[in-house]
Amino acid sequence: MSETPNRTLAAFGAVLIYASVIAFTDNYVRVIARDAGLWQFHFTRTVMAYALLALATVPLGLRLRPKRPKAVLARSAIHGAAMVIYFGALAFLPVAQ
Repeated sequence: MSETPNRTLAAFGAVLIYASVIAFTDNYVRVIARDAGLWQFHFTRTVMAYALLALATVPLGLRLRPKRPKAVLARSAIHGAAMVIYFGALAFLPVAQ
C-alpha cells in the first residue's frame, strides 16, 4: 500500500492565495461595473483563472483530470452560480465609497 503525502499546508496556501485574489478583485467590482457588464467581468475573470492554472500545471506537475466528473460538474455549477450572484450584488453595495 502506497502512502500519499499530507498536503495540508499546500492546501492552506492555495486557499490563502485564492482568498487574497478574490479580496483584491472585490475592490474593483464597482469600477468595472460602470463600464462592463456582469457577464463580461465573470467571463474575463474565468479566462484569466484558466490561463493561470494552465501555466501552473506543467511546472508543478498537476493532474487536472477529475476522478468523479459528475461531482466536479455539480460543484462547479453551484460555485459559478454563487459567484455570479455575489459579484452581481457587490456592484450595488456601498463598499468602496
